[in-house]
Amino acid sequence: MRGGRHCRPQPSVRDVPPPVLGDEQLKRLWKACEGHECEDRRDTVIIRLMLEPGGIRLGEMAGMEILDLIVDSPLFVVTSKGNKACSLPFGAKSVQAIDRCLGLRAVHQRKRLPSLRLAPRGVLSTSGIGQMIGRRAEQAGIGHVHPHQLRHSSAGAWFRNGESEGDAMQLPTSEAGHHPELTSPHGASVSVPHR
Repeated sequence: MRGGRHCRPQPSVRDVPPPVLGDEQLKRLWKACEGHECEDRRDTVIIRLMLEPGGIRLGEMAGMEILDLIVDSPLFVVTSKGNKACSLPFGAKSVQAIDRCLGLRAVHQRKRLPSLRLAPRGVLSTSGIGQMIGRRAEQAGIGHVHPHQLRHSSAGAWFRNGESEGDAMQLPTSEAGHHPELTSPHGASVSVPHR
C-alpha cells in the first residue's frame, strides 16, 4: 500500500499447554536444590509447594508468609486472584522441606521478616522466584523452566500418578476454585510425558 499503513496478518493464538516436567526432570530439579544452606532449603520449599496438587500461581507463592502455613494440618493458605483466600494441602515431603528451612531460618540475618522466601536483601519477589527456578533448572541440566511450567507440571504429575479429574474435585477448595483448575482446559490438556 502506498502512503498507507501496511498491516501484516497476526498469527493466530493456539491453545497449546506449556510443556510439563517429567518425573526424571523433577528429580533432577530437586537434586539441584540439595544442600545445607538457607538458600538451598528455601528453594526446595518454594519448588515443592509450587508442585503440590492445585499448582499455586507465582504471585500466590510470592505473597505467602510463614503464618500462611498450617503445618499441623498440613495446609497452606494463598490469596488468589480476586483477593480470595484458598487453603491447599501439602504432602509429607513438603512438610520435611519446610521443617528444614525453618531450622536454618532461625539464624538468617533477615529472620524477622515473616517469609520463607528470605534473601540477602529481603525476600524473593515474583521476579526473584522466577530467576531462582530458572537458575535451579539450568543447574539440573533440564534447560529453561519458567514458574508457570511448575503449575502445569503439578497437574501432569497428578494424572501420571493415576489420579482422576474426579479425585481433584474431592480436594479442598475455596471460592478461588484452585483444585478444579486441574480439570480446566489447560489443566486437563497437559501433555503428560511418560515415565
